[in-house]
Amino acid sequence: MTFRYSRKLLPLVALSVFALLFSSCARPLDVRPETDPGNAQSYEDVSEKPTSFEESVKASESASIEKSLEDLTSTTESESETTPSESETEPPTTTEYVEPRTISLVMVGDMLMHAGVSIRGTDYGNNTVNYDYLFENTRGAIQAADIAVVNNEVVMGGDDKGFIGIVGYPCFNISTALGEAEVRAGFDVVLNATNHVMDQETSGIRHCMNYWDTRHPDMTYLGIHKDQNDANSVKIVERNGIKVAMLNYTYGLNGFKIPGDQSYLVDLLTEENKPKIAMDLYRARTLADFVVVFPHWGEEFQLRHNENQEDWAKFFISNGADLIIGTHPHCLQDVAKVTANNGRTGICYYSIGNYVSQQFLTYTMLGGMPKVSITKDSSGTYVSDYRMDFLVTHYNINFSYTGVFYLRDYTDALASDHGIEFSDAEAAEQEALYGGSMARRIESRNENRATYPWSVGTLWGLVRKICPNMLDE
Repeated sequence: MTFRYSRKLLPLVALSVFALLFSSCARPLDVRPETDPGNAQSYEDVSEKPTSFEESVKASESASIEKSLEDLTSTTESESETTPSESETEPPTTTEYVEPRTISLVMVGDMLMHAGVSIRGTDYGNNTVNYDYLFENTRGAIQAADIAVVNNEVVMGGDDKGFIGIVGYPCFNISTALGEAEVRAGFDVVLNATNHVMDQETSGIRHCMNYWDTRHPDMTYLGIHKDQNDANSVKIVERNGIKVAMLNYTYGLNGFKIPGDQSYLVDLLTEENKPKIAMDLYRARTLADFVVVFPHWGEEFQLRHNENQEDWAKFFISNGADLIIGTHPHCLQDVAKVTANNGRTGICYYSIGNYVSQQFLTYTMLGGMPKVSITKDSSGTYVSDYRMDFLVTHYNINFSYTGVFYLRDYTDALASDHGIEFSDAEAAEQEALYGGSMARRIESRNENRATYPWSVGTLWGLVRKICPNMLDE
């Protein structure tokens, strides 16, 4: 805008210049905003604010000049020449066109490899192990997905441990044969940040990473790191021009402690680690189109999420996550659209349960396979559809057979042969053959019969109770 200046305005201009010179000589105490690492906006906003004293002075000078011009404009408004505004002279901005594209993501839950499940894959005569049978019924969906994710609850800590690499509860170890089966099944991403990842201590974690790095370098593994630089990086998988960043954290390590000089080894979901998690999300948001968080969280055997899970879900979403898929409770939990305090929204599968296990409760036999469509177009990248297939872990009384079925294909005949429905005589026989006590299994069986009697109908009833919004009916 052009102005005519009259003599009566000269004192005003001189006074404004004097005020500007005086203000630029005085050092401000601190003009940077206070940043709270737990605040959703802290890492997004601070990059747009002055970050040094020199920048602060420049900002102060600029603000003073703008204020003086505003005062001058209001004083001379009647004398000014009318000119077109910037909005009238600049061409309107248009959103860059992005050709719509969609990719699919699927995931299976806890590979909880109890000894009874693990031994099913062994060939005693040849000392070999093969776990392909675990994916016999689900391999098609896994291979059809653009991104397929699996949660390895237990660590591949060394094939020389236990019997052909198999160690059962409570400090698990599983043979790298599981990794081979997962690769053949078609998985692209493996989660490792669980409460059992330290069961074979730091050497077990490093053995696991070395296996993936040397045998299958194309596999993306999350939640564990070789060094600090690796821990500061964000893993991104790109499909069809859509970059998907993925993060994986665990609430704890079953009492194990990470050595102080290797604090980077496992991604932890703790209050102390919140600034690091916020920075991970900031990097992910900056580098990728879409952000997924896989938290190992919650309380075991609870059919609904708790307040702590909801708080973390809002934290993830407020800091940039678009999708959350949780594990650890060993059962299904609800699926919801979550709105964070800053207004961002995201989809959260609070828990998808076990994929396979040797547990004894009816609801621990029921798991889920999320199927998420991620779309990128001119408006951004977002979840365009989200569903879930339901799965059943099936084993017989002596674990001579273990498999995973879609619930829609599971029959009453199969259910009647499930090991969860053993008789007292069968329990006594198993105890005589394998030793140990069957008391815990008998207690679990009785609880099943009292609350959730084992049947196909009961499993569908649990689905309707826990996540009715995932049913197609």
